[in-house]
Amino acid sequence: MLEFKFDTQLLIEGHDLDEDVINDFISEHFEGDCLLAVGDDELIKIHYHTNEPWKVLEYAASLGEIYDIVVENMERQANGLKGVKENCMDIQVILMQMVQLFLMIGLGYFLFKVKILDVELNKRLTTLLLAVTTPALIISSVLSTTEYLPFTDILFVFLVGILVYIVLPILGWILVKIMRIPLPQQGLYIFMTVFSNIGFMGFPVMKAIFGNDAVFYTALFNMLFNLLVFSVGTGIMGYGTGRKMNFNAKDLLSPGVIASLVALVIYMAKIQFPNVISSTITMIGDITTPIAMLIIGSTLANIPLKEVFSELRIYPYTFIKQVIIPALAYPVLRLFIQDPLILGVTLIMISMPVANSAVLFATEYDGDVSLAAKAVFMTTLLSIVTIPLIVSLFLA
Repeated sequence: MLEFKFDTQLLIEGHDLDEDVINDFISEHFEGDCLLAVGDDELIKIHYHTNEPWKVLEYAASLGEIYDIVVENMERQANGLKGVKENCMDIQVILMQMVQLFLMIGLGYFLFKVKILDVELNKRLTTLLLAVTTPALIISSVLSTTEYLPFTDILFVFLVGILVYIVLPILGWILVKIMRIPLPQQGLYIFMTVFSNIGFMGFPVMKAIFGNDAVFYTALFNMLFNLLVFSVGTGIMGYGTGRKMNFNAKDLLSPGVIASLVALVIYMAKIQFPNVISSTITMIGDITTPIAMLIIGSTLANIPLKEVFSELRIYPYTFIKQVIIPALAYPVLRLFIQDPLILGVTLIMISMPVANSAVLFATEYDGDVSLAAKAVFMTTLLSIVTIPLIVSLFLA
């Protein structure tokens, strides 16, 4: 017997809607699971498993006009009366979110071409994003928390992240040998396999797919990313090149790492801030998604398309990195991770495109900058398809 048998779905149309407020209210007042509340200030999609769908509908109706209402008894479905697989995620919503991100990337591409954005402005926007808006997004993810996880769960997420970052370099090494990557490029390919785009795309994509609760888990993974990319990452980048890599401990204390530590303290100490403070931090954090997508689009516009599509090795590499490796990882992760949110965040983290750090490190250490930029372009472009594919295959 299912604990929560009614699959409840609807759309709310109104004004000044807030997906985080709606998410928190439903979680606090109505028992259920598999909650998804996503959209914008005028349209919110709700998906929830509960035994009291009428209460959810009554609350939603108080916020605006409700329509496209679906309430299905999943016990009857499970008994064969309506053979439909029960879902904890609406793939259409995820596709809609990915299309929105893609449209923002397209806008950034266009703005660069018409010279509204340029390389210098991109650098300043990147600094703004990494130093201000992303830290605000990380901190805001814990400001509205009312139900706290035990420390053991947080430690478990760290352990999962550590294991992932132990296994990925091994997979990257096997991959470059199978694909017969030239020795001077092997370090770069391993680096790109290990370090996915958590900072720029990770936070907005995780929030789009799983909601605000996933941002805190993503921040924990991002802490590991920052600690490792400036230590282990420099060594990986030099593999096969014969060059000596330099390590600077100061690089470990990035704004993202500091914000993650602050968020962890706030979370563990259960600190509550006045609404005016939390709302301001949340508003600043919310601009991370559009800024990040515009920067990615603008950066991609700086790469000649003919050169990108002529790099034939990137096609099988992208398929292996963003489809094959996550597909192989999923059954292994399921053996150890019972929490569906942690499982989902971990799997999507592995499925993310190559991090922009690949270009930065290739530039810093005289690597193949052109190859790194092409890989970022192709993996980012194809992630619009591969991430929904992974969600539909393993998480829906």
